[in-house]
Amino acid sequence: MASLAAMARELPRLFMSLIVIAFLSAQPALALEFKPLGGVATSRAAVVVWGSGSSQRVAIFIRGQDNALWWQAGNGMGEWYGWARIGGSLKGAPACANNGLGSVVCAVRWADDSVQYTSYDIKSGKWAGFTSTGAKVLSDPDVIRLDMFGQQALFIYAIGRDNRLWEWRSDRPWQMTAQDRFYDTAPSCSDMNVSPVPCLMRNRDTKSFEFFENASAAAIGASPQIETLKQAMITRPEVFRASPVQGDYYVFFRNSSNEITATRRAAPGNWKALKQLPGKIAHDPGCARFPTGRIWCAIVNQVGAVTALGIDSADLK
Repeated sequence: MASLAAMARELPRLFMSLIVIAFLSAQPALALEFKPLGGVATSRAAVVVWGSGSSQRVAIFIRGQDNALWWQAGNGMGEWYGWARIGGSLKGAPACANNGLGSVVCAVRWADDSVQYTSYDIKSGKWAGFTSTGAKVLSDPDVIRLDMFGQQALFIYAIGRDNRLWEWRSDRPWQMTAQDRFYDTAPSCSDMNVSPVPCLMRNRDTKSFEFFENASAAAIGASPQIETLKQAMITRPEVFRASPVQGDYYVFFRNSSNEITATRRAAPGNWKALKQLPGKIAHDPGCARFPTGRIWCAIVNQVGAVTALGIDSADLK
C-alpha cells in the first residue's frame, strides 16, 4: 500500500516529465528551458519579476489543492527553491506584481467573492495578513503598480457584479472604468509604470477579446481606446511588457487546442503572431519578462503539475 501511495504522489511529476519530452521533441528550433517544479495547482499561475537593481529574481504563485496561496521563488537563471505556503482561502487564480519597492504584492478572489491582497516584507521574509478591498466581484482580480507623481500606487482590476471593469487604488475605493463595456472573463492587465493601463478581457456581448487601453484614465473620465483581437483565446491571456517601449506588449494565451500561443503588439493596431510554442496546457500561462529579455512562464498541465518555462525573447521572432 505504501508503494502504491508513493507512486500516486509521483504521477504528476512523471506526467509532466513526459510532457516536457514531447515539448522538446516537437519543436527543437526554439531554445526552451523546462524545469518541473512539483506541486499541484488548481488554477493558472502568476509570475512576477521582482527585486531591485542587480538583485532581480522571479517567483511563481498558484492556488494549491487546499485553496491556499503558494509560491516558489527562483533566481531568474534556472534555479528554484521549493514551494512555500502563504495561506488564504482562494476561489480562483492569484494575481501578483512587483510593488515597485523591491518586493511583491498579490491580489486574490476570496471564497466569499471579496478581493483581498497581501504583500511580502523582504526584510523580515514574511507575508502580511490579507486585507480586504471592500468589494465583491464576479472575476479573479489582476494587480499592477504605477508611479503616481513619484509615489508607487497599487491598482487592482476585476469584473464587478454588473459585468463592468472596476478599478481599486491604494489611495481610493473601487471605481467603475467605463459604463458601456461589459465583460465575462477576468481582466489581464499590464504595468508600464505610466498610463495608459492596458487590460485584456472578453466582451460579454460580442464574445471577442478586447484590448482595453487607458483603463486608469477612464476611471477619472477619459474615454478608453478599444482594440478587438482576432486571435482565438479562451479565458484569461497574459499581457506583459515586451520591451521598455511604451505600448509594446506580449500576449501569451491558451488557444482552442490547449496550446501555448503568443502574439506581440508593437503599437496600436500592429499585432504580429509569434512562433508557436509546443505542448498542451490546462490553464492559460502566467508570464513575465526578466530585465535580460528572458521570459519566464509558468504552465500547468492536466493533472495540475507546474513547470517553469524559460524562453529567450529573440527566439520568438
